[in-house]
Amino acid sequence: MSLWVANISQFQATHDGHFVYYPDSVTGVFSFGRTTPLVSVSLDGQSTPEVYAYADVLTASFGNATFTPSPLTEIDGQNATEFLLNWSQYGSLQDRDALWNNLFYTLAQVALGTSGTGTGTFSGGGRGARIYPGETTTLTFANGTTVTNENFARVLAPFDNITSGEDIYRLIFTPEEEPQSAEELAITTSTSTSSSTSTASSTSTSTTEVPAPGYPTPIIRGAGNANSGYFLDGEGYDDVAVLAVNSFVGGAGSQENFQAVNTYLIDRAVAEGKTKLIIDVSANGGGTILQGYDLFTQLFPQILPYGANRFRAHEAFDLIGQEVSDFSGEFDRSSSDLNYTVADILSSTFNYRTDSTEEYEPFTSWDEKFGPHTYGPGPSEYTSLIRW
Repeated sequence: MSLWVANISQFQATHDGHFVYYPDSVTGVFSFGRTTPLVSVSLDGQSTPEVYAYADVLTASFGNATFTPSPLTEIDGQNATEFLLNWSQYGSLQDRDALWNNLFYTLAQVALGTSGTGTGTFSGGGRGARIYPGETTTLTFANGTTVTNENFARVLAPFDNITSGEDIYRLIFTPEEEPQSAEELAITTSTSTSSSTSTASSTSTSTTEVPAPGYPTPIIRGAGNANSGYFLDGEGYDDVAVLAVNSFVGGAGSQENFQAVNTYLIDRAVAEGKTKLIIDVSANGGGTILQGYDLFTQLFPQILPYGANRFRAHEAFDLIGQEVSDFSGEFDRSSSDLNYTVADILSSTFNYRTDSTEEYEPFTSWDEKFGPHTYGPGPSEYTSLIRW
């Protein structure tokens, strides 16, 4: 386990959601968790937020509790803030505030179900499920109370006929079939993508039947609670609409569904005289970038979003770009006959035809897109500026 923690620390140092390593033992067999989710709240809405056990605050919120929630001071004998700051580093986000917020129970994450971080990384949500927290967790509160809870492991695979580590390796970790060739993989991927479309559609339909827990009744709600719209009521709030955009991630048909929800909420808000719009992205960890651009253009249709970026211009990037751009020239990107693998290659940033120049003109070659250009005190070489 100590070797696993050392390995994940190397990958976690990048804080890149797409750059991670999980051993088979903590993705296919076990995941871990604590029984006590935490929240960071200000009890009076004015004082600095403190960390509490979620169950204590929830009970007190009903108004019939016989106690006043007490903030945490220590976790496993360590200052609670220091412990949580260290634990937050197992999260996948870059911003320290976002990593901190991801530790806790938040309704927006719970609303996403298995797509979110559940009850927070401290209690085993998101990447917190990949880290062994020890046999127990001891919580010490400001009122002097100390509670020790047993941690748990979720068993993710059937243990039928398994009596040893060798059995786990043979029955769970070892592929039963020989690896497929590239041609077979392309065919299989294309077929499975087609067959999964109906599954994704049916899943989307069923998930829309489950409202986001703790939220008011929505005006409109998308599949899997990825986005939803609300009107606030009460004195001083009658002119406020809320668009909760919990995720930009979606499966088949998600772009159309996502767009339709946003359009309906905005049109309905205008029709009913709402003058203020709150966009809640507190749980949004990213996804399909075009959904972000689409929402922006719905709100500001006269503005072309800028969104330029550049990459490190190193040799490997150049070589891959040359090959992919050459390969992509053999296909019509608008064709509906492309299998998933080819379509994915054609849409990658390594194909110079995918992006635009800073002036929003098509690149004419890989060399034009790659550059390189020299910037910074290093100095370092980067590609040309690239726009979607």
